[in-house]
Amino acid sequence: MLDKPGSPLKATIALNETLNESEIFIICAAVFSILFGLYNAWWILRIEIVNKEEEMMQLRDDKQMKKMKEMQNIADLIANGAQVFLKQEYFFVSIIVVLFSIVIAFTVEK
Repeated sequence: MLDKPGSPLKATIALNETLNESEIFIICAAVFSILFGLYNAWWILRIEIVNKEEEMMQLRDDKQMKKMKEMQNIADLIANGAQVFLKQEYFFVSIIVVLFSIVIAFTVEK
């Protein structure tokens, strides 16, 4: 009775078997991906961004000041683009919600 293919004994035995090569590869790839993501997060978070013009003037190098202004400009463009995207997204989602509400209202049985 316990030797049947779906029995709990077979499931326990299957869990105790050693990992094959593909499972080891998957686990290693997952661990590597997590470590790589943590390294990239650390690398990005260590960059200091100056927001105020007064602080930008205190930068020693003119080249460094240009880079900071360019980074601030890019950040502003990304923020504005995200706002425009969300506005358009909410607009189209609301249209879909209204259309599906109308369809559901006329197809529901009373």
